[in-house]
Amino acid sequence: MKTYYKEKQDDKSNFDNNNTVVKPMKNPYLLERDEVLTRQQAEDVLEKIVQEARNYEVDLRGLFHENTRIKRKIQKNLTYTWEFPINYIIQGADTELIDKALDPMQNETCNRFKKQSTIPHGQPGLKFVKERRCWSYVSRTEECKFQDVSIEYECSTHDQSRADRDQYLTILEDNMKLGLL
Repeated sequence: MKTYYKEKQDDKSNFDNNNTVVKPMKNPYLLERDEVLTRQQAEDVLEKIVQEARNYEVDLRGLFHENTRIKRKIQKNLTYTWEFPINYIIQGADTELIDKALDPMQNETCNRFKKQSTIPHGQPGLKFVKERRCWSYVSRTEECKFQDVSIEYECSTHDQSRADRDQYLTILEDNMKLGLL
């Protein structure tokens, strides 16, 4: 079974420097090319896929070893809820681009951000850094620590913004809130 998670580390970056030249589509720690999952999040995704397959009576016996499924222990807060405003700091990434990207999020959603000049000790937040690829954890994963969001030049255009996106994506307008289309 392929691993789609990366154990978090307490160093400067959540990835080691030996891994920075890996092509996004070949990086085993990424889901959807730029999302990093914690071990628990990866297990949750796998569990949902297995359950959905069972709902459709798909035979999965040949895909997993007998000991693949891990019995879960009750754990507290595997993912934390963001409290607004979300503190953020920019270190080495394109400051103007990130600030411009956050403006419409604040104007069109309930999300609020507060730029910091230094990382406040013991507080959660986002640390935008420039690495050789784009990635971030899904949701808030740290209780009292800033978590990395890696931004590089090619991050400014994601799949949903590509000119040929309609060949690969279907927008379900019925699932969108009125006025947000």
